Amino acid sequence: MSDFRIAFCVLCGLPAAGKTSFLNIVSTLLIDKNKTNSSTAKSIISEETGTDYMKVVGIHYDIVIPYQVYQEQSVGEQPQQAVKFWKNSRQDVLLLMNVLIHGLIACAGKRQFYISQPEGINDDLWKRFVQSLQALATSWEPSVNKVLIVIDDNMHLRSMRYEYYKLAREYGVGYCQIFLDIALDKALERNLHRTGVDQVSEDVITKMAKTLEVPDPSKNSWEKLSLTISDDVEIDWDLVISFIKTAFLNPVQPVVRKNQEEGATSRSQCSSSVLHQADLILRKCVSSWLSENKLNHSLREFQQCVKHANHTKESILSKLHQGDCDISVSLVAESQNAAQDPQCLLYKFIEDLFLTQIKTRL
Repeated sequence: MSDFRIAFCVLCGLPAAGKTSFLNIVSTLLIDKNKTNSSTAKSIISEETGTDYMKVVGIHYDIVIPYQVYQEQSVGEQPQQAVKFWKNSRQDVLLLMNVLIHGLIACAGKRQFYISQPEGINDDLWKRFVQSLQALATSWEPSVNKVLIVIDDNMHLRSMRYEYYKLAREYGVGYCQIFLDIALDKALERNLHRTGVDQVSEDVITKMAKTLEVPDPSKNSWEKLSLTISDDVEIDWDLVISFIKTAFLNPVQPVVRKNQEEGATSRSQCSSSVLHQADLILRKCVSSWLSENKLNHSLREFQQCVKHANHTKESILSKLHQGDCDISVSLVAESQNAAQDPQCLLYKFIEDLFLTQIKTRL
């Protein structure tokens, strides 16, 4: 499915900031337009996804890696061993997110959604992860063309969030992050009303507040799609939905290593309009090629396919920048909306470049 899109929405904030409640409301707004008066949500569903074409997956770290599992591991172990177990478990979740993206791409347009347990993943962790996807699997249909993956975790360290940004960049999917800002005293008060395993120790919350790294787009370009929601301000849900839409419309692109000698001369050899349209066309070529190869490879092989396709795309764009591709005047003339017309000459020219180069580089 060429228009199939995925986006990450990473939530961050102190325990009891309201992340899970926030996720539940966002899911309702995006999935069921009959249960919301949000004009923006209705517009996105009808114009961008179609009725019930959007699916939202919530990955709750507290469910996938329950705190009691960490506590059980701590019994009789050195503190360092327990911390190592916790970090390894989080790395396993990232591996499972690769499996999820692989499965989503492979099942796009299919009647069923399914994924396979990768080697090295603990059976209990796998069962909890699959349980998180139960609603997605039971409601999957061929018409699904967008999936929002919401990461429900404290994500108080920037490095934790950056792992998901890198994952988005690897697969060319959308990425955004939402910081739920709450005062420490209020978080502690809310936490007191929690019961059982949902309650977090005050010491943990206090320490987390001290180490919390708030998203800062001014210093980190990869955090540009960040939204802060203060606990003491009424949430503008239209703004939230529009913000998430932006992540779908602007997937993270691979790092392009430009030739240091590239300058005004090479750029003048190919108009900015052609470069822009070529970039859009190549994205579609990558998506189509991966779709054709998705079922014939293991997860590891598919990851290599993703890298190969993105490298091919980068190589072609670099040649266009440097003027190494012989583009006729007629192709430049029709470049304005070429990406929207697979039958136009520029589209076919770029497509042929991609298919030829990706075969020769295999």
